[in-house]
Amino acid sequence: MVLLDKTRAAIWIKVGAALLAIIFVMSFMPLFRGGVAADFFKSMFQSNRQPSEQLELAKLKKDVEKNPKDAKALVDLANYYYDHQDAKNAITYYTKALEIDPNNVDVRVDMGASYFALQNYDKALEAFRTATEMKPTHPQAWYNMGLVFKQKNDVPNQKFAWERFLVVQPTGEQADSVRQELAKLK
Repeated sequence: MVLLDKTRAAIWIKVGAALLAIIFVMSFMPLFRGGVAADFFKSMFQSNRQPSEQLELAKLKKDVEKNPKDAKALVDLANYYYDHQDAKNAITYYTKALEIDPNNVDVRVDMGASYFALQNYDKALEAFRTATEMKPTHPQAWYNMGLVFKQKNDVPNQKFAWERFLVVQPTGEQADSVRQELAKLK
């Protein structure tokens, strides 16, 4: 076998050692500490995403590239980003989806939740208000609006939003939680 041949094995060991030395030296070069090359190596060795997640993200991006006017593909990609705590990218794709289908209340609520995650409470409120104007019976919009008002220490509006939530969705775990929160406010 070739690997057992000491003369040939020595060559491959030398080539491997040389490649490792080159990679080590390149890691200290400015080109490889920042820029495209650095991003490439980081994505290879330091990705927080599992391989299956990387494949899912790549597929979702490809679907959007294939048809950038496909609202469902845009929402799927936005939801992926939201689910992976990347609210900024989620907002980008929710916004594009709403440009195509501005009447999608669920997407508007999800975009508001993304703004909330970024602590942009005014934009979150704007999204939730628009959602409740479009569909006054959307429970999650009212619930989320109450959360924003709670964060802003606006008790009267928090009460109003959560009371509307309870009218729309009087039962369930979330309703029980809202009742407990409202009881603390009285």
